[in-house]
Amino acid sequence: MAITIKEIAKLANTSRGTVDRVINHRGGVSKEVEEKVLQIIKENNYQYNQYARALVNSKKMYKVGVVLTAYNSDFYTRVLKGVRHSSQKEKNKQLELLTKVTNYAVKSQLNAINELYDEGIQALIINPIYDNEIKTRLEEINIPIVMIGNKIEISNLVSFVGCDYYNNGTLAGDVAGIISNHQKILIITGQTHPLAYEKRVKGFKDQLSENQLIDYLKTNDSDKDTYEKVKQYFKQNSANLIYFSTGNGIGGGIKAITDLKLDTKVIATDEHPDVITGLKNGQVVITITQQPEKQGISSVDIIRKYLILNEVAKKEHIIGNKIKLKHSNFNEIL
Repeated sequence: MAITIKEIAKLANTSRGTVDRVINHRGGVSKEVEEKVLQIIKENNYQYNQYARALVNSKKMYKVGVVLTAYNSDFYTRVLKGVRHSSQKEKNKQLELLTKVTNYAVKSQLNAINELYDEGIQALIINPIYDNEIKTRLEEINIPIVMIGNKIEISNLVSFVGCDYYNNGTLAGDVAGIISNHQKILIITGQTHPLAYEKRVKGFKDQLSENQLIDYLKTNDSDKDTYEKVKQYFKQNSANLIYFSTGNGIGGGIKAITDLKLDTKVIATDEHPDVITGLKNGQVVITITQQPEKQGISSVDIIRKYLILNEVAKKEHIIGNKIKLKHSNFNEIL
Protein backbone atom coordinates (compact mmCIF):
# COMPACT_ATOMS: atom_id res chain seq x y z
CA MET A 1 0.00 0.00 0.00
CA ALA A 2 1.31 3.45 -0.89
CA ILE A 3 2.42 5.70 1.93
CA THR A 4 0.01 8.49 2.89
CA ILE A 5 0.63 12.17 3.63
CA LYS A 6 -0.24 11.46 7.26
CA GLU A 7 2.45 8.77 7.45
CA ILE A 8 5.01 11.02 5.72
CA ALA A 9 4.26 13.73 8.29
CA LYS A 10 4.76 11.28 11.16
CA LEU A 11 8.10 10.04 9.78
CA ALA A 12 9.28 13.61 9.25
CA ASN A 13 8.07 14.66 12.70
CA THR A 14 6.00 17.46 11.23
CA SER A 15 2.38 18.26 10.37
CA ARG A 16 0.31 17.14 7.39
CA GLY A 17 -0.07 20.81 6.48
CA THR A 18 3.70 21.16 6.22
CA VAL A 19 3.93 18.09 3.99
CA ASP A 20 1.16 19.53 1.84
CA ARG A 21 3.12 22.81 1.57
CA VAL A 22 6.19 20.95 0.38
CA ILE A 23 4.22 18.91 -2.16
CA ASN A 24 2.41 21.94 -3.55
CA HIS A 25 5.37 24.36 -3.60
CA ARG A 26 3.68 26.88 -1.30
CA GLY A 27 6.76 27.80 0.71
CA GLY A 28 6.91 28.63 4.40
CA VAL A 29 8.92 25.47 5.17
CA SER A 30 12.53 25.37 6.34
CA LYS A 31 15.07 23.87 3.96
CA GLU A 32 15.90 21.14 6.49
CA VAL A 33 12.27 20.02 6.84
CA GLU A 34 11.67 20.23 3.09
CA GLU A 35 14.67 18.02 2.34
CA LYS A 36 13.56 15.54 4.99
CA VAL A 37 10.05 15.31 3.53
CA LEU A 38 11.38 14.89 -0.01
CA GLN A 39 13.76 12.16 1.13
CA ILE A 40 10.92 10.24 2.79
CA ILE A 41 8.83 10.63 -0.36
CA LYS A 42 11.66 9.22 -2.42
CA GLU A 43 12.48 6.33 -0.08
CA ASN A 44 8.85 5.26 0.10
CA ASN A 45 8.22 5.38 -3.63
CA TYR A 46 5.58 8.08 -3.40
CA GLN A 47 5.92 8.86 -7.14
CA TYR A 48 2.36 7.79 -7.79
CA ASN A 49 1.37 11.21 -6.53
CA GLN A 50 2.08 13.52 -9.44
CA TYR A 51 2.99 16.51 -7.29
CA ALA A 52 5.41 14.53 -5.19
CA ARG A 53 7.01 13.05 -8.26
CA ALA A 54 7.59 16.49 -9.67
CA LEU A 55 9.18 17.64 -6.42
CA VAL A 56 11.49 14.66 -6.17
CA ASN A 57 12.78 15.61 -9.62
CA SER A 58 12.51 19.34 -8.96
CA LYS A 59 16.20 20.04 -9.55
CA LYS A 60 16.29 18.31 -12.92
CA MET A 61 15.94 20.43 -16.04
CA TYR A 62 14.68 19.11 -19.38
CA LYS A 63 15.59 20.50 -22.78
CA VAL A 64 12.56 20.49 -25.07
CA GLY A 65 12.89 21.38 -28.74
CA VAL A 66 10.12 23.29 -30.51
CA VAL A 67 10.03 23.29 -34.33
CA LEU A 68 7.21 25.25 -35.92
CA THR A 69 6.69 26.39 -39.51
CA ALA A 70 5.72 29.83 -38.22
CA TYR A 71 7.60 31.75 -40.90
CA ASN A 72 4.87 33.58 -42.86
CA SER A 73 2.20 31.55 -41.03
CA ASP A 74 -0.18 33.46 -38.78
CA PHE A 75 -1.58 30.21 -37.38
CA TYR A 76 1.75 28.76 -36.23
CA THR A 77 2.89 32.18 -35.02
CA ARG A 78 -0.11 32.00 -32.69
CA VAL A 79 0.78 28.43 -31.70
CA LEU A 80 4.25 29.72 -30.81
CA LYS A 81 2.65 32.48 -28.77
CA GLY A 82 0.86 29.80 -26.74
CA VAL A 83 4.08 27.82 -26.29
CA ARG A 84 5.94 30.89 -25.02
CA HIS A 85 3.06 31.86 -22.75
CA SER A 86 3.09 28.38 -21.23
CA SER A 87 6.88 28.43 -20.76
CA GLN A 88 6.46 31.34 -18.31
CA LYS A 89 4.23 29.32 -16.01
CA GLU A 90 5.67 28.24 -12.66
CA LYS A 91 4.65 24.63 -13.28
CA ASN A 92 6.87 24.54 -16.40
CA LYS A 93 9.99 26.00 -14.81
CA GLN A 94 11.85 22.70 -15.29
CA LEU A 95 11.48 22.90 -19.05
CA GLU A 96 14.06 24.74 -21.14
CA LEU A 97 12.33 25.37 -24.46
CA LEU A 98 14.64 25.69 -27.47
CA THR A 99 12.71 27.08 -30.44
CA LYS A 100 13.33 26.93 -34.18
CA VAL A 101 11.03 28.78 -36.59
CA THR A 102 11.19 27.53 -40.19
CA ASN A 103 9.38 27.88 -43.47
CA TYR A 104 7.31 25.01 -44.88
CA ALA A 105 10.25 23.19 -46.50
CA VAL A 106 11.60 19.72 -45.77
CA LYS A 107 15.27 20.74 -45.77
CA SER A 108 14.60 23.64 -43.41
CA GLN A 109 12.70 21.44 -41.00
CA LEU A 110 15.30 18.66 -41.09
CA ASN A 111 18.06 21.17 -40.31
CA ALA A 112 16.09 22.48 -37.33
CA ILE A 113 15.50 18.96 -35.97
CA ASN A 114 19.17 18.06 -36.33
CA GLU A 115 20.42 21.28 -34.73
CA LEU A 116 18.16 20.82 -31.72
CA TYR A 117 19.09 17.16 -31.39
CA ASP A 118 22.78 18.14 -31.37
CA GLU A 119 21.95 20.54 -28.51
CA GLY A 120 20.77 17.57 -26.44
CA ILE A 121 16.99 17.96 -26.43
CA GLN A 122 15.11 15.28 -24.52
CA ALA A 123 11.74 15.81 -26.18
CA LEU A 124 10.31 17.60 -29.21
CA ILE A 125 7.19 19.59 -30.08
CA ILE A 126 6.73 19.93 -33.84
CA ASN A 127 4.23 20.47 -36.63
CA PRO A 128 5.81 17.95 -39.00
CA ILE A 129 5.77 18.24 -42.76
CA TYR A 130 4.27 15.16 -44.42
CA ASP A 131 7.45 13.68 -45.87
CA ASN A 132 9.29 10.34 -45.58
CA GLU A 133 12.59 12.03 -44.71
CA ILE A 134 10.94 13.85 -41.83
CA LYS A 135 9.24 10.68 -40.62
CA THR A 136 12.49 8.68 -40.75
CA ARG A 137 14.47 11.34 -38.89
CA LEU A 138 11.84 11.71 -36.16
CA GLU A 139 11.95 7.96 -35.57
CA GLU A 140 15.76 7.91 -35.59
CA ILE A 141 16.18 10.50 -32.85
CA ASN A 142 13.98 8.29 -30.64
CA ILE A 143 12.86 10.91 -28.12
CA PRO A 144 9.28 11.69 -26.98
CA ILE A 145 7.45 13.78 -29.59
CA VAL A 146 4.24 15.80 -29.50
CA MET A 147 2.91 16.76 -32.93
CA ILE A 148 0.72 19.77 -33.68
CA GLY A 149 -1.55 20.13 -36.70
CA ASN A 150 -0.10 17.30 -38.78
CA LYS A 151 0.12 13.74 -37.51
CA ILE A 152 2.70 11.19 -38.67
CA GLU A 153 2.47 7.71 -37.17
CA ILE A 154 5.78 6.87 -35.45
CA SER A 155 6.63 4.72 -32.44
CA ASN A 156 7.91 7.62 -30.30
CA LEU A 157 4.81 9.79 -30.78
CA VAL A 158 3.50 10.75 -27.34
CA SER A 159 0.43 12.65 -28.49
CA PHE A 160 -1.09 14.60 -31.36
CA VAL A 161 -2.60 18.03 -30.66
CA GLY A 162 -4.99 19.49 -33.21
CA CYS A 163 -8.59 20.28 -33.96
CA ASP A 164 -11.50 18.41 -35.51
CA TYR A 165 -11.14 19.59 -39.11
CA TYR A 166 -14.43 18.06 -40.22
CA ASN A 167 -16.30 19.86 -37.43
CA ASN A 168 -14.52 23.08 -38.40
CA GLY A 169 -16.01 22.71 -41.87
CA THR A 170 -19.49 21.78 -40.63
CA LEU A 171 -19.69 24.94 -38.54
CA ALA A 172 -18.79 27.00 -41.61
CA GLY A 173 -21.31 25.02 -43.67
CA ASP A 174 -24.09 25.69 -41.17
CA VAL A 175 -23.59 29.43 -41.65
CA ALA A 176 -23.25 29.14 -45.44
CA GLY A 177 -26.54 27.27 -45.64
CA ILE A 178 -28.26 30.22 -44.01
CA ILE A 179 -26.71 33.12 -45.94
CA SER A 180 -25.88 31.75 -49.43
CA ASN A 181 -29.46 32.13 -50.76
CA HIS A 182 -28.71 29.19 -53.07
CA GLN A 183 -26.30 31.32 -55.07
CA LYS A 184 -22.80 30.20 -56.03
CA ILE A 185 -20.18 29.55 -53.35
CA LEU A 186 -16.45 29.68 -54.07
CA ILE A 187 -14.37 27.30 -51.91
CA ILE A 188 -10.69 28.22 -51.63
CA THR A 189 -8.15 25.62 -50.54
CA GLY A 190 -4.34 25.44 -50.33
CA GLN A 191 -1.64 22.82 -50.67
CA THR A 192 0.46 22.67 -47.48
CA HIS A 193 -2.12 20.86 -45.31
CA PRO A 194 -4.13 18.71 -47.75
CA LEU A 195 -5.72 16.43 -45.14
CA ALA A 196 -7.02 19.40 -43.15
CA TYR A 197 -8.42 21.09 -46.26
CA GLU A 198 -10.06 17.89 -47.45
CA LYS A 199 -11.82 17.28 -44.13
CA ARG A 200 -12.94 20.90 -43.77
CA VAL A 201 -14.38 20.98 -47.30
CA LYS A 202 -16.22 17.69 -46.73
CA GLY A 203 -17.71 18.98 -43.49
CA PHE A 204 -18.70 22.21 -45.24
CA LYS A 205 -20.35 20.52 -48.24
CA ASP A 206 -22.20 17.98 -46.08
CA GLN A 207 -24.25 20.84 -44.62
CA LEU A 208 -25.35 22.21 -48.01
CA SER A 209 -28.15 21.14 -50.30
CA GLU A 210 -27.31 18.82 -53.18
CA ASN A 211 -28.14 21.47 -55.78
CA GLN A 212 -25.87 24.12 -54.26
CA LEU A 213 -23.62 25.69 -56.91
CA ILE A 214 -19.96 25.43 -55.93
CA ASP A 215 -16.69 26.46 -57.57
CA TYR A 216 -13.19 25.59 -56.35
CA LEU A 217 -9.95 27.53 -56.34
CA LYS A 218 -6.63 26.08 -55.18
CA THR A 219 -3.73 28.33 -54.20
CA ASN A 220 -0.17 27.77 -52.98
CA ASP A 221 -1.12 29.30 -49.59
CA SER A 222 0.69 32.60 -50.20
CA ASP A 223 -0.99 36.01 -50.11
CA LYS A 224 0.40 36.87 -53.54
CA ASP A 225 -0.86 33.73 -55.28
CA THR A 226 -4.25 33.92 -53.58
CA TYR A 227 -4.63 37.60 -54.51
CA GLU A 228 -3.87 36.94 -58.18
CA LYS A 229 -6.08 33.85 -58.47
CA VAL A 230 -9.07 35.38 -56.68
CA LYS A 231 -8.83 38.52 -58.81
CA GLN A 232 -8.61 36.47 -62.00
CA TYR A 233 -11.55 34.29 -60.96
CA PHE A 234 -13.88 37.23 -60.41
CA LYS A 235 -12.95 38.79 -63.74
CA GLN A 236 -14.62 35.81 -65.40
CA ASN A 237 -17.04 34.49 -62.77
CA SER A 238 -19.19 35.50 -59.85
CA ALA A 239 -19.91 34.07 -56.42
CA ASN A 240 -22.17 35.20 -53.61
CA LEU A 241 -19.98 33.75 -50.86
CA ILE A 242 -16.37 32.63 -50.40
CA TYR A 243 -15.33 29.91 -47.96
CA PHE A 244 -11.63 29.95 -47.11
CA SER A 245 -10.89 26.42 -45.89
CA THR A 246 -7.32 27.60 -45.30
CA GLY A 247 -6.05 30.36 -43.05
CA ASN A 248 -2.97 30.77 -45.25
CA GLY A 249 -3.14 33.34 -48.03
CA ILE A 250 -6.46 34.66 -46.81
CA GLY A 251 -5.05 38.19 -46.52
CA GLY A 252 -4.39 38.23 -50.27
CA GLY A 253 -7.85 36.91 -51.01
CA ILE A 254 -9.58 39.57 -48.93
CA LYS A 255 -7.44 42.27 -50.54
CA ALA A 256 -8.48 41.07 -54.00
CA ILE A 257 -12.16 41.31 -53.06
CA THR A 258 -11.60 44.78 -51.64
CA ASP A 259 -9.69 46.01 -54.70
CA LEU A 260 -12.44 44.72 -56.99
CA LYS A 261 -15.04 46.49 -54.83
CA LEU A 262 -17.13 43.34 -54.52
CA ASP A 263 -19.83 42.86 -51.90
CA THR A 264 -19.09 39.10 -51.78
CA LYS A 265 -19.17 37.85 -48.20
CA VAL A 266 -16.50 35.63 -46.63
CA ILE A 267 -16.51 32.73 -44.18
CA ALA A 268 -12.97 32.38 -42.87
CA THR A 269 -10.72 30.02 -40.94
CA ASP A 270 -8.68 31.24 -37.94
CA GLU A 271 -7.70 34.78 -36.93
CA HIS A 272 -5.40 36.33 -39.50
CA PRO A 273 -5.27 40.12 -38.86
CA ASP A 274 -7.06 40.74 -42.17
CA VAL A 275 -9.83 38.37 -41.06
CA ILE A 276 -10.30 40.37 -37.86
CA THR A 277 -10.42 43.60 -39.88
CA GLY A 278 -12.91 41.98 -42.27
CA LEU A 279 -15.13 40.92 -39.37
CA LYS A 280 -15.15 44.42 -37.98
CA ASN A 281 -16.06 46.05 -41.31
CA GLY A 282 -18.66 43.41 -42.23
CA GLN A 283 -16.83 41.81 -45.15
CA VAL A 284 -16.17 38.61 -43.19
CA VAL A 285 -19.35 37.12 -41.74
CA ILE A 286 -17.75 34.62 -39.36
CA THR A 287 -14.48 32.82 -38.73
CA ILE A 288 -13.97 29.38 -37.22
CA THR A 289 -10.81 29.37 -35.15
CA GLN A 290 -8.81 26.29 -34.17
CA GLN A 291 -7.56 28.06 -31.01
CA PRO A 292 -3.87 27.86 -31.97
CA GLU A 293 -2.62 29.47 -28.74
CA LYS A 294 -4.41 26.77 -26.78
CA GLN A 295 -2.82 24.10 -28.99
CA GLY A 296 0.61 25.49 -28.10
CA ILE A 297 -0.19 25.60 -24.39
CA SER A 298 -1.57 22.04 -24.42
CA SER A 299 1.52 20.69 -26.20
CA VAL A 300 3.84 22.04 -23.50
CA ASP A 301 1.54 20.69 -20.80
CA ILE A 302 1.59 17.20 -22.32
CA ILE A 303 5.40 17.17 -22.55
CA ARG A 304 5.76 18.40 -18.96
CA LYS A 305 3.49 15.70 -17.59
CA TYR A 306 5.24 13.03 -19.66
CA LEU A 307 8.80 13.98 -18.69
CA ILE A 308 8.34 14.99 -15.08
CA LEU A 309 5.29 13.06 -13.90
CA ASN A 310 5.66 10.03 -16.17
CA GLU A 311 2.06 10.59 -17.19
CA VAL A 312 1.07 9.10 -20.53
CA ALA A 313 -1.23 11.37 -22.53
CA LYS A 314 -4.10 10.42 -24.79
CA LYS A 315 -2.85 9.67 -28.28
CA GLU A 316 -4.96 12.52 -29.63
CA HIS A 317 -5.68 15.77 -27.83
CA ILE A 318 -8.38 17.56 -29.82
CA ILE A 319 -8.93 21.25 -29.15
CA GLY A 320 -12.47 22.44 -29.82
CA ASN A 321 -13.22 24.84 -32.67
CA LYS A 322 -14.49 28.26 -31.69
CA ILE A 323 -16.80 30.58 -33.59
CA LYS A 324 -15.80 34.23 -33.65
CA LEU A 325 -17.88 37.17 -34.81
CA LYS A 326 -17.50 40.93 -35.13
CA HIS A 327 -17.52 41.64 -31.39
CA SER A 328 -15.59 38.58 -30.19
CA ASN A 329 -12.46 38.87 -28.04
CA PHE A 330 -9.41 38.54 -30.29
CA ASN A 331 -6.79 39.06 -27.58
CA GLU A 332 -7.44 35.99 -25.46
CA ILE A 333 -4.82 33.29 -24.93
CA LEU A 334 -7.21 30.64 -23.66
